[in-house]
Amino acid sequence: MPQTAVSILRDSNINFLPLMYFLPYDLIDRCPTLSALPRCFGDIATSEKLIDVVMSDHFLNEIMGAVSALAFPHFGFSSRANDKRFLQNA
Repeated sequence: MPQTAVSILRDSNINFLPLMYFLPYDLIDRCPTLSALPRCFGDIATSEKLIDVVMSDHFLNEIMGAVSALAFPHFGFSSRANDKRFLQNA
């Protein structure tokens, strides 16, 4: 099986892709861009269309919003207020 080395820039959205695999399904369902991506990294890596989705600002906005909605309640922020803001942006 041939192997290819891929160089990924430090400021690339692809660096945030592993975060998606740690998010619960119910949170991903609220994000149209994240829910459009398959849960298999190999499928994403072999599709130019899916790579374009990952490189989009929509992906970056949704992944940051989803992680924030998960983390903020642990820092004492109201989860209801964060969920409302997150749902408005998604």
